Amino acid sequence: QVAAASVAFHAGFAIESFRFPMSGESFLLQWWVSYLVTVFWIVAVTNAVNLIDGLDGLATGISMIMAATMAYVCLTADQIPGVIYGVAIIGGTLGFLPYNFPPARIFLGDTGALYLGFSISLLAVEGYMGGYRRASVLPFVVPLMALAVPLIDTLLSIVRRVRSGSGVFSADDLHIHHRLLRTQGSHSRAVIFLYLLTACFCSIAVYFTILEDLRFAFVLLAIVLILTIRLLRNLGVFAEWGEAAKPAAAPAEAEQKDSG
Repeated sequence: QVAAASVAFHAGFAIESFRFPMSGESFLLQWWVSYLVTVFWIVAVTNAVNLIDGLDGLATGISMIMAATMAYVCLTADQIPGVIYGVAIIGGTLGFLPYNFPPARIFLGDTGALYLGFSISLLAVEGYMGGYRRASVLPFVVPLMALAVPLIDTLLSIVRRVRSGSGVFSADDLHIHHRLLRTQGSHSRAVIFLYLLTACFCSIAVYFTILEDLRFAFVLLAIVLILTIRLLRNLGVFAEWGEAAKPAAAPAEAEQKDSG
């Protein structure tokens, strides 16, 4: 994955600049910093999309929504190669989805999910530069919002597995889509719910490309953060962390009783 990301970097898919949101001052990143940031982003998104491929049609549909969003961002910034790349992803996923939606007849597999993740990560780099060229107040938020669902799920998975002492790449059934499957009761409902959630984040991403008021941008970002935390709380993510901490406290309580 690092080798593939390095090839993409040298082909021109690079995060080369950054703008401070408070001052509006922008600067070019040094070559090695740009390389590290770009490779990290590509590898992270590639694996994030692969991790959400736990329900029929989920990774395919979410990738299609994210690709449509980033293609639109590229269109508004006159980045025609990004638009063509995004439309190609949309076409591929749209043709595949009817056969992959639950109950699925064909599947992405690791190869398909990793390829989609890799493609989306490159398109997101184009979208980031599109927001930067349009002088958006928070251009780095655009790809983060568009890819929020797989990125949040990946971050929670890493935190959960580190806290439990298991391997970061070990499998479990505690992903967001697994929790929704238990609450919604069917694969189709859980998948459609995550489609809608992704569409909401992507709509916000598009709005960030046209925002000019920094204060309103931070208010909107805070609202999104609060609503996301509320959703995770309703799914029992934070309650699970509290339960995981209880066994660690038990030995200390037992020692106190013995000493008493």
